[in-house]
Amino acid sequence: MVFGGLHTQEQTHYPLTLVVNLGEILSMRFSYARQHFSEQHMAQLSAHLRQVLQALVRDPQAAIGELALLDDHEQQQIVRDWNATAA
Repeated sequence: MVFGGLHTQEQTHYPLTLVVNLGEILSMRFSYARQHFSEQHMAQLSAHLRQVLQALVRDPQAAIGELALLDDHEQQQIVRDWNATAA
């Protein structure tokens, strides 16, 4: 008797699910309810998660609160552009 690889797929009733698999490599998969999240929002969430993970790889001893969530462009947009007020 021989068994092959098993692939399962769970279905949740949550608006957002993140599945993380740690094997030879770390893989993550989002599933989301389209009535709650747009593709643009999910792409942004994915980019933020990637940014945090890359920062953690660069500095494994960093506290979670010290890791950068935003890339340089987003940081500039929020700090400079959105906070710019006319005098």
